[in-house]
Amino acid sequence: MERLHQLGVKQIMMISGDRQPIAQQIADKVGIDKVYAEKLPKEKIAVLDQLDNTERPVCMVGDGVNDAPSLATADVGIAMGLMVPPLPVNRQMP
Repeated sequence: MERLHQLGVKQIMMISGDRQPIAQQIADKVGIDKVYAEKLPKEKIAVLDQLDNTERPVCMVGDGVNDAPSLATADVGIAMGLMVPPLPVNRQMP
């Protein structure tokens, strides 16, 4: 994370479905600046939608399954995981 900051990334955020104490523990360990925990897929999109232009561009990294709509919402979406199908360009929630 330090290297990302050196390269000009202003803020590193975690938007997680995990419980707050677990997400915060991980964030503290790896150097994440801000944590949004206990978020469902729709809530993750809402967090991204609330970011203003000073917080953009946004790159999101996710598992590609539950995070697919958020990955499509971000300016850059990176899906990681085994057997991740291609993501749609337009986000849609069931």
